[in-house]
Amino acid sequence: MRSAPLPDAWAAAVERARPRLGPLASTLTYLPVTGSTNDVAAGLVERMGAAAEGAVVVADEQTSGRGRQGRAWFSPGGSGLYVSVVLAPGRAADAQARSEEHTSELQSRFGI
Repeated sequence: MRSAPLPDAWAAAVERARPRLGPLASTLTYLPVTGSTNDVAAGLVERMGAAAEGAVVVADEQTSGRGRQGRAWFSPGGSGLYVSVVLAPGRAADAQARSEEHTSELQSRFGI
């Protein structure tokens, strides 16, 4: 399915929030109807690799949504907003570990 332009009010809200979003919504995909926002997000990861981190997929309706443990997720149009976000928590944990190592090294080197 092809991405559509965000509704004007949503686009304006995203632009106002952008300074606070960091890498979130660096890629923003809006689909009026999709099978599953998770499937679209997984496809972004397959195509973009690590560059997909922070991507957000939004849909008005999902025809094949899934809940926890693969349960069917009823998500008809006009009743909600369905969102998937691509996150890479392992990368964040690695960055935290490197930061702690660097801090420890500075402390021992400069007696901080």
